[in-house]
Amino acid sequence: MGSELEESSLNSKSKLIEESLSFFVGLYCVVFLEHTFLTTIHMDMNCFSQIVFVLCTAIVYPLFYILPAILIGGVIQVVLSLSKVSDSIKLKCFFVPMYFVAGLIIFILYIDSQIFSMFKFHINGFVINLVVTPGGLESMGASATDNFLIALLFLFCIALTVGVKFAADRLKTKFKFSKKIKFSIVVLFILAIGIIATQFAYCSYKNDPTLLANSQKIFLYQPTRMGHLFKRLGIEHSKRTKKVNLSNSDKNLNYPLKPIVFEKPKKPYNIVWLVSESWRWDTLKPDIMPATYEFSKKTLTFHNHYSSGNGTRMALFGMFYGIYGSYFKLALAERKTPVIMDVLKKEGYQFDMFTSAKFTYPEFDKTIFSNIDAKNLHQKNGRGGFKFDRENITDLIKFIKNRDKSRPFMTFMFFESPHAPYTFPDECVVRKDYLKTFNYSTVDVKANIQKIKNRYLNSVNHLDTQLKRVFDFLESEKLLKNTIVVVAGDHGEEFMEKGHWGHNESFHEEQVRTPLLLWVPGVKHKDYNFLSSHLDLSATIAPLIGIKNPAEDFSFGSNLLTGKGKPFYAISSWQRLCYVDDKFKYDISTTANILQPDITTFKDDSVPSAEEKKGLDTGRILNFMKNTSKFLK
Repeated sequence: MGSELEESSLNSKSKLIEESLSFFVGLYCVVFLEHTFLTTIHMDMNCFSQIVFVLCTAIVYPLFYILPAILIGGVIQVVLSLSKVSDSIKLKCFFVPMYFVAGLIIFILYIDSQIFSMFKFHINGFVINLVVTPGGLESMGASATDNFLIALLFLFCIALTVGVKFAADRLKTKFKFSKKIKFSIVVLFILAIGIIATQFAYCSYKNDPTLLANSQKIFLYQPTRMGHLFKRLGIEHSKRTKKVNLSNSDKNLNYPLKPIVFEKPKKPYNIVWLVSESWRWDTLKPDIMPATYEFSKKTLTFHNHYSSGNGTRMALFGMFYGIYGSYFKLALAERKTPVIMDVLKKEGYQFDMFTSAKFTYPEFDKTIFSNIDAKNLHQKNGRGGFKFDRENITDLIKFIKNRDKSRPFMTFMFFESPHAPYTFPDECVVRKDYLKTFNYSTVDVKANIQKIKNRYLNSVNHLDTQLKRVFDFLESEKLLKNTIVVVAGDHGEEFMEKGHWGHNESFHEEQVRTPLLLWVPGVKHKDYNFLSSHLDLSATIAPLIGIKNPAEDFSFGSNLLTGKGKPFYAISSWQRLCYVDDKFKYDISTTANILQPDITTFKDDSVPSAEEKKGLDTGRILNFMKNTSKFLK
């Protein structure tokens, strides 16, 4: 009897293992096809080595992607082997969670491919933060329709895995692999892994970009290094940039460097700070923004101005703090506020801050405005576009009208209408040939890019109408006599001019160059063409509100009222830092101490090696990298 029970148990285990193996083989085939059609077809195969690399990654990475499902399945099998339930229940207990896990893998790979095709980056820390932080998805303008289609897609992926199980059950009886074939498959996988690792390591060692570009198109690509082995083999090592660790993860913030010295002005200025999402420099034209263009003829207008980031988080962080975006996580962890906000709070300024997105994403309620009462932080959900912009401007004007006139005030407004999907009313159509409906899930960006850009230009025209309301109100109330006005874009927006759409992806001029208008009472209009940055704004505002410290104590920027900027600046992204001067851009990772910089001209053209050696000031760049730790302790 015991022998029969033992044999039955073995048969039960064997059946579960057999069915799970056939399921995983089917899942591998589905992921292989998904990876091949969504990734490898976009990879360069101009030479034999590239073809080999693409083929090997197509074999190996689908297995890598389904590995979590295999591991989870193994754990479930071990647990089920200890139970005494029937075989049918065991199979259900195994495959129900497997359908979900496998469906999730297929779903994530598809979503990543769509993100990469649109923005040229994979699911990363920025994307995860966007999803998990309150207000993140809303800030992207995701609609209820988008959410419904995404949910439907996920259900389809789960249904697809059920189909995989059905097909595996039908085919497993037809295909029987001998031990020799199974051994050959294992050898093929090992050989492919070895080829991928060796090829990448060699190209990295020789600084050869042949395969590096292809590797960046693969989700979760795992780089390899074999420097010591190649040295022992006598292979000459190509010259590489010196190692400098730009990560701040193990440090504390030391900001400001010295205690702030303050002298209260005889008549404190009011401050109106207006920032628009995705407002690029070349839209400040009479036909698109007539009111703002006219206002720019009264202000200090900076025509060669760059953001401190290619996304909202790093852009506004640099704008208010004056330091690089690589410090953002530390400021968030320590709830550290900008120097200028500390002084304004201490001096009893009245605050009312508005955003058509959310102050929780990015986490400005815990950084820039963390010392402002929550009742004075007025946010929307990010989905109202131009309607929320209008409502906020109405409330902003109401705040200024009803303020305590015996005390200075500061108000801030973040406009959302120029953010994708670029919203505007009918009366703001300045480009009639625009994409009438915009849906992230279905839009063909490349085929419709000019119509998408026309939507954007119409939304910028709407931005102009709301800025005009503020300008007209300040003028009619004679507030411009004692009010500082800052008008800027957080960052730019690219429309495939250099191969990409949107922002947050690169440091292309279209993504990081913005307008900057600065009204300071008593200062006459002037147009400036020198290089300037968001990093200069805190250094410019500080002396106007009574801060006596030199800018170096709390900023990497300089006071723009002196009529000059700095010879170079830095633009930050989620994991990179870009040095920029009037000739070059030098793009560096902040998450690793092995640097693989991307060097381009100031206007994003490729740099021939001869020109690079002649014009690139490597000594200044190394000093810049070392100086990034200035505000750490």
